[in-house]
Amino acid sequence: MIGLLGREKLEKGEGLLLLACQSVHTWGMRFAIDVVFLDKQWRAVALYRSLGPSRMTRIHWQARSVLELPAGTIQQHGLHQDEVLEFLPSIIYSKLS
Repeated sequence: MIGLLGREKLEKGEGLLLLACQSVHTWGMRFAIDVVFLDKQWRAVALYRSLGPSRMTRIHWQARSVLELPAGTIQQHGLHQDEVLEFLPSIIYSKLS
């Protein structure tokens, strides 16, 4: 429920995947982020570049998850709507463990 609140920034290569999500906000955040809404096949259905603090996206009904990334990541990697993302195993950090 906290997401990126309280963070100073996202480092290059970091991101936050929110499952069962169709809209996000940046109220209380201190930095801009890139936001990628994904459907159940991990296809990008909507992209927000450099969504600044105190903003909100519209609801994307076809989305099933959202990937929050450092601002500039979408442009840097040339990501476009309708592209399918592939997620590879990586180290996952959790405050629960």
